[in-house]
Amino acid sequence: MNEQNLKTSLSSDELWLKIINEGKENRVEVNQRMLIDKMLARYSSEFVVYRELIQNSDDAQSTSFTLEITCDPSTATINYESINKDDLSMNQRKRNNILEGIGQLFKNHWKPNTINSTKDINDDLLNNQYSYENDFNNCIITEIRTINNGNIFNEDDWKRVITIAEGNTNVDAIGQFGVGFFSVFSYSERPIIQSGKHCLAFSWQNGKSLTTFRKELSYDQQSSSTSIILKMKNKYILETKSTLEINEINNDIHRSTKSKKNILTNEIIPTMDLTQLKAYFTKVLSFTKYINELIIKINGNIVFQVNKTKTPLLSTKLSLAAKRLNSNNVHNLLRFNSFTQTEQKFSIENGPSITLNHIDVQAELTIDKDFHKQIRNVLKKSLPSIVHIQFLFPSNNILQQQQWKKLTDNNLNNQILKELIPLKFHNQEIIPAGQIFIGLATHQTTGIGMHLFSHLIPTIERENIDLQDPYISIWNEQLLISIGKIIRFIYDQIILDAVNNIQYDTSQYLNLILSPYAFEPSAPNKEIGSILLDGFFSSNEDILVPVKRSPSDNHISLIPSTEAFLTNSKHIQAFLPIPLVPYDIGKNNFFKILKERRWIEEIDNESILIKIHQSIFIFKEFIELLRWLCKYDINNNKSYVKHVLSKIQYRETHQSSVIKLENIEFYDTLNISSLPLPSNVLPSNIVGHISREDLQRRLLLSPISAKNLIEYYLAEKQ
Repeated sequence: MNEQNLKTSLSSDELWLKIINEGKENRVEVNQRMLIDKMLARYSSEFVVYRELIQNSDDAQSTSFTLEITCDPSTATINYESINKDDLSMNQRKRNNILEGIGQLFKNHWKPNTINSTKDINDDLLNNQYSYENDFNNCIITEIRTINNGNIFNEDDWKRVITIAEGNTNVDAIGQFGVGFFSVFSYSERPIIQSGKHCLAFSWQNGKSLTTFRKELSYDQQSSSTSIILKMKNKYILETKSTLEINEINNDIHRSTKSKKNILTNEIIPTMDLTQLKAYFTKVLSFTKYINELIIKINGNIVFQVNKTKTPLLSTKLSLAAKRLNSNNVHNLLRFNSFTQTEQKFSIENGPSITLNHIDVQAELTIDKDFHKQIRNVLKKSLPSIVHIQFLFPSNNILQQQQWKKLTDNNLNNQILKELIPLKFHNQEIIPAGQIFIGLATHQTTGIGMHLFSHLIPTIERENIDLQDPYISIWNEQLLISIGKIIRFIYDQIILDAVNNIQYDTSQYLNLILSPYAFEPSAPNKEIGSILLDGFFSSNEDILVPVKRSPSDNHISLIPSTEAFLTNSKHIQAFLPIPLVPYDIGKNNFFKILKERRWIEEIDNESILIKIHQSIFIFKEFIELLRWLCKYDINNNKSYVKHVLSKIQYRETHQSSVIKLENIEFYDTLNISSLPLPSNVLPSNIVGHISREDLQRRLLLSPISAKNLIEYYLAEKQ
C-alpha cells in the first residue's frame, strides 16, 4: 500500500460496516460433535463423568448417589493381560512398603487396640463381597446408570441441560449442567435423563448436530429421583482384581495401566478399575454439602457403600477467630462471620471407619462492585454472597485415639480410608499431602496436611486454579491468602491444645502435631502453596513454638518463636540454659520454614560461648557440654574449644559448692580424690565419661603428671 492509499484507507469501524452492507452473507456452522469432543479432550481426570454427575447431584441437594454398572457375564475371559505388568508389580511392592510404614508409625505411637467382636463377621461379609465382584472381572460393561435422590428437574433445569456451556446461574452451585455435563458423551452416544415426570434422550443427527427428545412418562414410570442412563458406545473392561496404587509424595491415586490387551487378537481395550473407583468415591465425600452416602452396584447387587456422618463440636476458641481474622484483613474481599467445627466419620459398609476434623469458615463477600462486575463478565454469574472455606484434617484428639490402629492391616478398605488422611509417610518422615477441592478433589495439592475446599475458580477442566486471568487470578490469590491466615489460626489453637494436654512421648507426639504445617512445595503448581504460606505468615502476631527453657525443665512451654532458638545438636539442649526447641522436634520441616522466614534463629557458637561463661552447670550438664565440644564440626575450630574451656563453673549437685575451672589444659588420671586439683585440670569423675582419644584429640588436653601435681602442692600459695 503506497502512502497516498494509506492516508485514504478506511478505519476498522468503517471497513466493518462496508463489508456488512455490501458483502455476501454466510452463516457460521458449528459441528457440535467436534466441539464436544474437543471440550472432552481438555478433561484429564480419569473419573470426570462421575465427578460431574456427583457434583450436579450435590448441587441438587441429593443425600445419596448410586452408580449401577451393568456387565455382560458371558464376556468374562482370561484372554486379557495388563499392559506394563512389570511396572505394576514394582508399584505394588512400593505400595506395600509405604502402607507398612504408615501402619508401623501409628503402631509405635499408640497402644494395641481392643479386638472388635464383630471383626470376624465383617471379614466374612467382605470376603463374600470380593468373591461376587471377582465374578465380573474382565467383563465388558454394557451400561452405566447413576441415581440420586435430590431435587427433580424443573423447567429451568431441562432447558439448561440442552444448552452447551450455559450452566447453572445459581451462585452457590458448583456444577449443574454446564460444559462438564457433556462429559457423559465420552461413554455414550445416546444419554438418557429421567427425572420426576419426564425423560429426555439425546440423539445425533447426521453425525454432527445434537438433538434432544423429551417425553412425559406414564404414572407408573415416574420417580422422585433423577437417573442418568449411559449405554456404552465403546468396549470397557471392568477390572475388579486390582490393587490401590499410591504416590507416597503427592496424594495421587493412580495405577500403572489403564488398558488391557486381548492376547489372541491384540485388541487394546480401556479398563474401568473398580478399586480405583471405590477410592475415588470415598474421597468424593470429603466436602460434599448434602451427599452423605455413595453406593456402587454391579448387576443390581451392592459391592461398595461408604457413608459420612457429622458430629458438631463446640469450641469457645473458634468464636474469637472471626474478630481476629477481620482485624488482619487488609484486602477487604471477605468479612469472616463464623467458624463451625465438626467431626466427620467416614464408614465403609461392613468395614472400617475413620474420623477427621472438619472446620467450616463462613465469610461474607465484601468485594468492590466494579471488580465483581469484571469477574461476573468472565463467569457469567456472580460470586456467592457467602463464601465457605473448609478444612479436613486429623485433630489432636483424633490422633490420640485408637482408631488409627484399625487401619494398620493392608486390606483394601483400610487402604481406601488411609487415602483420606492428608498426610503421607516417606523415608521415616510424615509429609503433608492435602489436596484442593473445588466441589470434588482436584490434582492440585496444598503443600500442607489439610484438604481444602473453597470457592476458588478453576480453569475449564476444573483441575487447576486459574492464576492467569487478570481478574480471576486476583480473586484466587486473595482467597488463598485468607485461607493461609485461617491455617495460622488453626495452628495456634492446635499447638496450644497439644502442649496443654501432652500425655504421650513428647517429641513423637509434637512432631505428629506439627507435620501438617511443614509446607511442602505444592504440585503441580508450586505457586498455590507459596500463596498459602504468605497468608500463614501475613500476621504480625507471635508464632508460638514449643521449647524447654532449661536442661532441667521437664515440661514443654510455648513462647514466641522470636524468643526461642533452634539447635543443630542434641547435646546443646542438655547443657545450655536458654529456651530451645527440643532437638528432635526442631528437625521438623515446620521449623525450617520458620528459619527461612526469619521467625526463628539457630543458636550460634558465639552466643553459646557467652552463655557458657555466664552459667553454672550441674555435673551431667557439664558432661554434655564436653561431649558437644568433642563433635567433629566444633573441633575444627581449636581456638573455639580453648575459649570454651577458659572458664567453666559447675556443681556436683544443685546443693554442692561451685567448682571453678580456668584455662583447662590437663585431665586427671591419678584419681586422688582427697586432694584439691589445680583449676586447669579436668577432675577424674568428669574424665571417666569422655574417651581418652576425645580428651586428647578433641579437647586438646594432656594427662597431668605427678610432677605437675607435686609442684602445685609445694607452691607457696598452698
